[in-house]
Amino acid sequence: METSILRKLLSLSSIAYLEVAEDFKIIDAAFGVQLFAEYPQEVVKGKDIRSGFPEMIGLESSLTNIIKGQQKSFELKGISRSSTENCPRYFDIYVIKAQPEEGKENRLLICFKDVTERMIVEQELTQYFQEESLLLEATSADKDYLNQIIIAIAYPLIVTTPAGIIQKVNRAAECLLGYREVELINRHISAITDNMLLNQASYYYLLDPKSLNNIEVVCQTKSGAAIKINFSGSVIHTNLGDIKCFIYIGHS
Repeated sequence: METSILRKLLSLSSIAYLEVAEDFKIIDAAFGVQLFAEYPQEVVKGKDIRSGFPEMIGLESSLTNIIKGQQKSFELKGISRSSTENCPRYFDIYVIKAQPEEGKENRLLICFKDVTERMIVEQELTQYFQEESLLLEATSADKDYLNQIIIAIAYPLIVTTPAGIIQKVNRAAECLLGYREVELINRHISAITDNMLLNQASYYYLLDPKSLNNIEVVCQTKSGAAIKINFSGSVIHTNLGDIKCFIYIGHS
């Protein structure tokens, strides 16, 4: 019953899914799941999931641990598919154990969430800042144009210096945190979160440039409420290769 309800919820939220047996053979495939596959023709009942999704190769032990209840879940984020050069698709994969149902074998529930819009926004925004070097050195006219772009982005966005001093937040971030931008400018990012990765981003980025990808952060709103949000961090460099600023884009 619980799995049946979950299937309906996934369908309503536009998240595609597969049900997979212990031998990694597909038991059931929701409508549209082929759109996420490297080889869509391989995503049919009875086929090995690794045939359509090569990302699963090498993850067999994790899949087995989940189906045995030894591991709760795992996820893969920001996977890309390029069916055509001008039409990339990005998605996240979430794997959990399906709730046992009487008369049915243990199986996995593998969910696919389209995050194309968010990933393209992140890439285009980062490229725009990087190539034009507008963020801190732009002319007044360019800054006005850049501010309009930032304000219009639907996702929460925070820009900090390498030392973690907040330089810019957009309207979505204001609504999320309950602050006006003027209340956050020139304050350290620790004013809204005690997450070590964000508070010492320069240090952790030098250790591992991927350390700022898809961080689950607990933020504190102006009213004192604690909220969880995932942030993806990007780095803008100067012409000399030094870190100019960090850009964090929030997403669900």
